[in-house]
Amino acid sequence: MILKKAKYKFKGRVHSKNGILSFLLGIAVIISFFTISIISGINKGQGDIVLGAIGITTFLASVYGFLAGYKSFQEKDIYLVAPILGIGINGIMLISLFCLYILGIVL
Repeated sequence: MILKKAKYKFKGRVHSKNGILSFLLGIAVIISFFTISIISGINKGQGDIVLGAIGITTFLASVYGFLAGYKSFQEKDIYLVAPILGIGINGIMLISLFCLYILGIVL
C-alpha cells in the first residue's frame, strides 16, 4: 500500500495593502525628512520656500500613512507587522514634524 503525502495549504492571512502602503510611506517620510534636514543644514538654515513645501508635503504624507495604517487594522485575517510598523513610524514622524513646525512658528 502506497501512502500519500499530506499537502497542507495555509490560507486566510494576507498582507494588508493599506498596511504595506503605510509602512512604505513611513520610510519615504523618514528619507524625505533627513534629506530636507541635510539640505537646510548645508544652506545654514536659510532654506527657501521649496524646502517648506516639501516639508508640508512630508507632513501630509505622514498623516495619510498613519490613517492608512489605522484603516488596515479594521481588515480581518491580515498579518499585523506592516500596519504596526507603519503606524509607529508615521506616528513618531507626525509628532516630530508637528513639534518642528510649532518651534519654527514660535522662534
